[in-house]
Amino acid sequence: MKRQIGFTLIELVVVIVLTSILAVTAAPKFLNLGNDANEADLQSLKGTIIDAANIVHSKAILEGKTKQKLTRLADGTQVHFGWPTGTGEGESILNVIDGLETGWKINKYADVQSEEFYLSSNLKRCVKYETEPSWIPPLVEVVDCRHLT
Repeated sequence: MKRQIGFTLIELVVVIVLTSILAVTAAPKFLNLGNDANEADLQSLKGTIIDAANIVHSKAILEGKTKQKLTRLADGTQVHFGWPTGTGEGESILNVIDGLETGWKINKYADVQSEEFYLSSNLKRCVKYETEPSWIPPLVEVVDCRHLT
């Protein structure tokens, strides 16, 4: 009498088919790469905004314009105590950032005293840029922005 060692071909095919079905249905739930890509995009934009604000502030220090409430640098950039404003006439932080894609939406403006705006591409998470009413650096953070819709 022969002893069977191993699996038959039919058993292997059934296991492969079942594993494939499970992988197709379950993998997208565990591998949510779209949200990870959006979050990485927002973190990249946050870093770009912080770098641009620091460069503008360095220019303001060199020009001696860090103690004025609202003024312009020699290149036309509007600054608030040396930090770039979020909105306003002419150059602002949005104009300073080179290559800001048109896919970003500006969701909200506030007044110059506590100016803030939100940049997003998917309306779930945003990059918030808020200038303080003093010489404190602007607050730049990734936040939930569903409350803006």
